[in-house]
Amino acid sequence: GSQNVSFIYAPWDYLSLTTVSAVKETVDTIDVYGADINDIDIAVMRSSTWKATAGGDPRYIGGALTRMVAKSAAKELMEKQLSIPSTLVTQDFLLENNVTSLRDLDVALPAMGLPDFVSACWIKTIGGDDDVPVPTPTPTTEAPTTEAPSSGNMVSWLTVPVCVTFGVLHYVMLG
Repeated sequence: GSQNVSFIYAPWDYLSLTTVSAVKETVDTIDVYGADINDIDIAVMRSSTWKATAGGDPRYIGGALTRMVAKSAAKELMEKQLSIPSTLVTQDFLLENNVTSLRDLDVALPAMGLPDFVSACWIKTIGGDDDVPVPTPTPTTEAPTTEAPSSGNMVSWLTVPVCVTFGVLHYVMLG
């Protein structure tokens, strides 16, 4: 029975949402850990047994992929594989920092904007709301640890075009 289960890992936010719903209908004591994050996930995490998730802001992931294409076209991206970093987001962090949306999370965790991932001085910051530059923390603000193991978002140079399959991003250099 459920008394032998201490946590459930759901490797996609929609699975996490349905897992939280099922747990709530039964015992409401099983912790849930997931992957991916959006505004709905944040709202549910704040008031449920969903304790942590790892992922990134899809707006900034799109920006990172665009930078990869630009650097590839300029023949400045030589890596055969890149892993897009994930950020660990905990329920405690959301509550302590009054995070209620991805926009709030982007401000509270600047690493979500992937500011140093595949960057170049000639590429304008892109991604997020209206291409607003990624916020930088002030020197007096201690940023929480944002390094987490990759959720497996692996970019491989295989074939055109960009496609997403089971959380794996594939892209091929065009020349």
